[in-house]
Amino acid sequence: MRFLSIPQSGLSWQQPLVYSFTTEGDEPEDVRIVIYDLQSGEPIATKMLYGVTVAQVDIAPYLRSVYQESIVAPEATGVMLSTTSRYVGVGVGGVVSSPALFLAAPLNVEQPEMLSMLADVQDVEYGDLIYFTLFTPQRTKLVITSYTPLTAPRRQQFTGPEVAQPLDVIIHTARFAPNIKKIVVDIYNGEGQYRTLTFNIVASDSRSRRLFWRNARGGVESYSFPRSIRLATQATIDKFATGKESYYARLKSSTECYRLCSAYESANELERIAEIIRSPYVYEMMGGQLRPVELRTRSVEYGAHGELRQLLLEVERGWDGASQTDGKEVLHG
Repeated sequence: MRFLSIPQSGLSWQQPLVYSFTTEGDEPEDVRIVIYDLQSGEPIATKMLYGVTVAQVDIAPYLRSVYQESIVAPEATGVMLSTTSRYVGVGVGGVVSSPALFLAAPLNVEQPEMLSMLADVQDVEYGDLIYFTLFTPQRTKLVITSYTPLTAPRRQQFTGPEVAQPLDVIIHTARFAPNIKKIVVDIYNGEGQYRTLTFNIVASDSRSRRLFWRNARGGVESYSFPRSIRLATQATIDKFATGKESYYARLKSSTECYRLCSAYESANELERIAEIIRSPYVYEMMGGQLRPVELRTRSVEYGAHGELRQLLLEVERGWDGASQTDGKEVLHG
């Protein structure tokens, strides 16, 4: 059994990823093909080919089927493997190919790259998450330094796994002292410094709402909409008869619809935010946690000259009594 060709590492599963092989025999054989996730050691999918001597298999459909665009936020600050890539090997008749990294969008695996679109300096409200996605071909090291007016800078260091894969970086600003002024993140690719990000921590504003989503490259994006306008409220009541002239009533569900308004940002920034309509998962920062929401509409209207001046989104904030067991509010579209 011998591989004739394998896809190049760093390609996207949005295009064909074809492995071709030969059994090196004259007689046709039945061949079992296994796609392995080399990070976990578990098989992703299996396929049988019957009566072949030379054949090929496209693994892209299998990788697309297990791609997760959802976002999770552990309670602690740190780094974790992103769900936007798969480090795989393909086994054919017991022979496993060389490992390869495949992703949501093509990536040069020889160069570090920020998959989230981040400015080097930006403001973040106290209590919000700092959340972004990056890739470095050598082992990633992060040094997170927090600054307060009266104390010495505090440093935390995190190191990624040895295998080069995209990482999600999560920083809980609420875990720092309330008088924190800024957080600086130094990113290292192996021993060399790749980039420095500075997050100025500003006071929280009850009128703003911060949303999170993944872009087409799999990077986590976020934006704080400074204005939130309530548009409508609906409620449903259930009634249960308890006697001839009496009944018991309870709130079954309720929804509130909001319009979120961006600030007047640059054209590039508005285009970045507008990508949210293509993300199947959207989250809101509430009470220190990410809660899923659904956009009420998924369209963006451009002006007469094809440019955005302001982005308006409508979301619904809902509560369903039938699905509540702990009394907490649930956002579900």
